[in-house]
Amino acid sequence: MRRIYKSGVLATGMLAAVAFAAPAAASPETDAHTLMADAVARSFGGSDHRQAFLAAATGSAASAAAWQVCGSATVAGVGATVDTARDLMYGDCANANARLSQDTAPPVIGALNDSAVLALPWQVCGSDAVAGVGATVSVHAPKTVVGDCRNANVHIDGDEHGGYLERAAARRPQPRPHRAEPRSLHRHDPQALASVGSGSAVIVAPWQICGSAAVGGVGVTVPVNSPHTVYGDCDNANVRIEQDEPTAVVSVADNSAVIVAAWQVCGSDAVAGVGAVVNVNSPNVVYGDCNNANVTID
Repeated sequence: MRRIYKSGVLATGMLAAVAFAAPAAASPETDAHTLMADAVARSFGGSDHRQAFLAAATGSAASAAAWQVCGSATVAGVGATVDTARDLMYGDCANANARLSQDTAPPVIGALNDSAVLALPWQVCGSDAVAGVGATVSVHAPKTVVGDCRNANVHIDGDEHGGYLERAAARRPQPRPHRAEPRSLHRHDPQALASVGSGSAVIVAPWQICGSAAVGGVGVTVPVNSPHTVYGDCDNANVRIEQDEPTAVVSVADNSAVIVAAWQVCGSDAVAGVGAVVNVNSPNVVYGDCNNANVTID
């Protein structure tokens, strides 16, 4: 009886110990501390998949004052252009366009990663124009572009291939089956603690003159028997962003678009600066769409 009694006490004590060792429900503070500790461990080699602790402007693109004159007669500085010959472009005219992919492991703290910043991208495509100071005169000099005119468009892809960790695992020899890992380790990507402006686009003063006669600076444009024709689309400062997951715990302006002073002259006669356009028997035709500063965030 004594042995049975002692065994019962021992069993009761073990059950009590197990009961007291059971974890309490996690609080938000505990979750934040756990996430930070886990992120630091990944950054400094405590995990099979190392994660940068701090990253800024990684995988990003920046462009300033990218100017293109394509299949056109144009004053882009100071002076005059007198054109009596045909200008013909077979193909697309593309200027300062960016395509990025959010396909790398996010850092613990990041800013402006996988982002695009474009400043002053200008394009004159299939047109007669003054983009500086002066005069452009075209006589029996048609301007033709057989293709698209694309200026300062940004496309930022999401992660289409299953996440950084999943791709890394696919490249390694697969180990023998073992017990399931905790659910938190099955995220496609490690989660960032804080992120600002990542996967975003900022475009400032994107200007496009497409299939037109225009003054964008100071001066005079005079086309005489000089039609302007674009067999394609005129695309200026359009943004498409596919949001990346998982998002950061603290996320500010990620997967966002900011476009300032975007203007487009498409299949038209226009004075967008100071001066005059005198169009004599010179039709402006665009066989496509005129798209300016459109934003799509999926």
